[in-house]
Order: sequence, then C-alpha cells, then structure tokens
Amino acid sequence: MAQTIYVRDLTQLKNLIEKDVEKAIKGTVDEVMKLLKKSINENVYDDNNSWYLDGTGIPSYEFRDLAWVMAPIRKTIREIVGKIYYDGKRMDADEATWKHYSKIGDWGDSREYLADILNKSGWTSSLHWKKTAPYWDKLINLLDNGEFDKIFRREFKKLGIDVV
Repeated sequence: MAQTIYVRDLTQLKNLIEKDVEKAIKGTVDEVMKLLKKSINENVYDDNNSWYLDGTGIPSYEFRDLAWVMAPIRKTIREIVGKIYYDGKRMDADEATWKHYSKIGDWGDSREYLADILNKSGWTSSLHWKKTAPYWDKLINLLDNGEFDKIFRREFKKLGIDVV
C-alpha cells in the first residue's frame, strides 16, 4: 500500500528525495562503468595476443580494471553528479616487457595516452599491430541512443520512483 507523505516546503521535499536521487545516480554510474568494461573487453582486448605480458598471451586487464575510476558522488546546492574518469597512472608501465610502454618513436610510457590510442578503429603499430575498435565512441553512441535513459529510469524504479 502506498504511503502518504505531506510536504510542507521545498527544503523538506529536497531532504526527502535527495538520498534516493543520490542512490539512483550512483547506480546509474555503476551500470555505465559495467558497460565501459564490456566495451573495452569487446573492442580492445584480443584473444591470445602473443604480445601480452611477455609472450603469455594474457592481458593484464589493467586498462579495464584499474585505469577507469568512479569518482565519489558530488553534491552541490543544485545538483548531484556522478563521474567516471581515466587515470592511466594507476596502471604499471614496464619498458622491458612493453607493458603500457612503447620503444617506437618518442612514446615511452604510454599510459597517459593509452585511452586515446585504443579508441581508434583499425590497425595500430604502437600496440604491436593490433586491430582496435573505438571502445569509448561505441559506448557513448550506445548511451546517447537511449541506453542511458533506460539505466537512469531503471535505477529510480528500483527505489519505487517512476520517472516520467
């Protein structure tokens, strides 16, 4: 049975819904992060690429698991913001094994540029002639074409709130 709540003013309304809005935004950012990791799996990592980890054929998965960070939810007077950002320095770089490092040209430690390097379509020599696809562009296209709205509404629905 639905509960009736009487709201006396905007401050009380804000206090009533702020925690639910924060939960819904956190849930939305969590789901977007899952989609980002899925896009990286599908568009960046190769199966059995002999260049991975000193010839083991197994990637470190640091680009997927460490380099992308969910910032804490930030609240201001007018908004609640969730954010995902790239921090390449969270990954290891090793010149000897070429792990996030290129000896070709002046690249050297490529962690700072890796998100851009990997968001290309085609063959790239900086990654040992690996065929790549634009993981970030594909994710943004998916989100822009209705997926973000579905996720956002679903997160509110979990809290019993219908977004119209």
